[in-house]
Amino acid sequence: MTAGIHRFGPLTVAAVAAIWWGFAITVLQPASEPPNPPAPDMSVGNNVYWVRETRWAMIVLVVLAFVWAHRGNHRRTLTVALPAGIAWIAADILLDRADVAGMAATAITTVVALAVVAAGAFWSASVPAARPQQSGLLAAFCVAAVLMPAAAAIESPTDVEPALHWAGAIGGLLSLAVALGCAVAASSTPVKVPVVAGIAVTGVLLVAAARLASPDGQARPFVTVATIALLLVAGYLVAVHGPGRIGQAMVLLVCVPVVSLPLLMAGMLFTGVAASLTALAGNAPINAADSDVIVTALAVVVGLILGVVAVGLSRFGDNNRLT
Repeated sequence: MTAGIHRFGPLTVAAVAAIWWGFAITVLQPASEPPNPPAPDMSVGNNVYWVRETRWAMIVLVVLAFVWAHRGNHRRTLTVALPAGIAWIAADILLDRADVAGMAATAITTVVALAVVAAGAFWSASVPAARPQQSGLLAAFCVAAVLMPAAAAIESPTDVEPALHWAGAIGGLLSLAVALGCAVAASSTPVKVPVVAGIAVTGVLLVAAARLASPDGQARPFVTVATIALLLVAGYLVAVHGPGRIGQAMVLLVCVPVVSLPLLMAGMLFTGVAASLTALAGNAPINAADSDVIVTALAVVVGLILGVVAVGLSRFGDNNRLT
């Protein structure tokens, strides 16, 4: 059963992400982006480019699904998955700049995206199965765990678009699936189904809480941090075994605000990169009173740093068991 999940789970996640990306770039983006240059009485504020967030989250999830499928193999991640993800981001920016729209464009972009996923699946089937590398899987798990609430709590200027809730649900649930898949794949011993099911149900409830929390209130940031913390601790305990793992999980828990808050502030200060990407896509700049921040990119950075911490903690435990 576990082998089947690790075989078809990544492919399913990647296929759904590819389909949603194709719909977002050709339907949601043209419908939501402001004119460039904006009208004199129009203010381009925070979250106006929420469709970019959901598109880029889908691309990140395709990359993470590849890492999951190849059991965290470092070489394949660095030589295949990462370059493919960067190329996909570049193609996304070019398509955004070209203002692709319409049913024909939706069909073409979706088919091409699925063809990329299929090519990756065929290539994966043609190469020898990779031995699990826990460090790569832990890193992918942490990125997906941080991405889950970021994708689920996606906001727009009005927060009334029906597609916004679909975007949050799809991004959050796919991230949860990847996080759990990587955590289970990283485990050196079989994981009990009730444990995984319990974490999955809790994760679904947290995705719902992130979507239902009012963006104007104080609840959503706390829900986001709590979601990251709970999923990181639960997934780490699934992936890592041996004495001391509970203490290690608590250290990882403490690192969540320590890492997240400074990087969030840094992301608010260094908005030049996001503004440059907005300009490359041919979109109107965010007004000076607000900040152009790509939350998906921040989530990936935070997840990678927490992944390094998780790998270090797991190896510290291994060294202690050897002494």
